[in-house]
Amino acid sequence: MIRTSALLVALLCTLPTFASGFSALNDRDSFLQMIEGRKLRQFLVWIRFDTLGQIKGRAWGRPVLGNWYWQDKKLCKRVFWGTTDKGETCVKVRIGADRVLFIPDKGEGQIEEYILD
Repeated sequence: MIRTSALLVALLCTLPTFASGFSALNDRDSFLQMIEGRKLRQFLVWIRFDTLGQIKGRAWGRPVLGNWYWQDKKLCKRVFWGTTDKGETCVKVRIGADRVLFIPDKGEGQIEEYILD
């Protein structure tokens, strides 16, 4: 229990450092300007967002397809991983020098971090 509490405190203390250096992207044009033609990459995952509102990529050997749009300063996306519908989510977008963060709307879900290639 003490180890778990110590780990939690250590993680919470690093959150402001983790988020520093990131700027908010609040509209479609700003988002496209930063990511157009680039892959967003994680371990065994890559995706691309195109100007037509489509998402394409691969995750863990399966195709990733979907669509995206902007609403209320958030990126909304519906993604299919293989034949599994992951549903529609809206996220706040933060961008750093070589990374993008997708922060779930209303605190639901996990923050997704991608490397920009």
